[in-house]
Amino acid sequence: MNTTNPSTRTPSPRSPRASKRSRRGYTAVEVVIAMTLFAIGGAGIIAMERAAVRGSQDARALDVASGIGREWLERIRRDALLWGVLDPSAANAPILIGSAKMTWLKAPEVVVGAVAPSPWRVPPAAPNTPGARPTFDTLGREVNVGSPDVKYCVQYRIEAVQFEPGGATLAEATTLRVDIRVLWSRGMQQGPVATFCADQIQDAQTVQSVVISSVVRRNNQ
Repeated sequence: MNTTNPSTRTPSPRSPRASKRSRRGYTAVEVVIAMTLFAIGGAGIIAMERAAVRGSQDARALDVASGIGREWLERIRRDALLWGVLDPSAANAPILIGSAKMTWLKAPEVVVGAVAPSPWRVPPAAPNTPGARPTFDTLGREVNVGSPDVKYCVQYRIEAVQFEPGGATLAEATTLRVDIRVLWSRGMQQGPVATFCADQIQDAQTVQSVVISSVVRRNNQ
């Protein structure tokens, strides 16, 4: 009968083959596979970051452009505050579209009875005149038309859509439709934007735009 204590048995030495397997490193194939997976994951993360940055830039550009459009719409509305008001300097005759007292509400900017949408127009430039320039920089600040900081430009169109009973002329108009379009380069490159600001049809691949519409009514109606 074997009386040897099992706990005192000497462990058998590991086989040379098992010892060799335990000491070996990664093979070249395993390293290549790991590097490939790492590269794919890294490329995905970089692509996601680029998309996030581009989306943030587009959102900011749209927000700035919307603010510019609202600012220009308010300019038109301020101009319209004079529309229909009695002018003491002209024997209390009402101030109508085309009056010298108007800044934006005058022909040919205002059209009547257009069968198709009237053409977009760039507001007359007024260099060094705050509140009257159609061009803005990246932050939405008004700048001169020829400035290298120009990033956004404004176009507008105004159409008489309602008249006094039986009327059909600008003098008889009571309601105007106002469309403001703000344009900016999709790439936000440096330099003036006159090359696309004067166009009627925009290339969606290179130019983005936002349109804000409203109506204004003549006073004393």
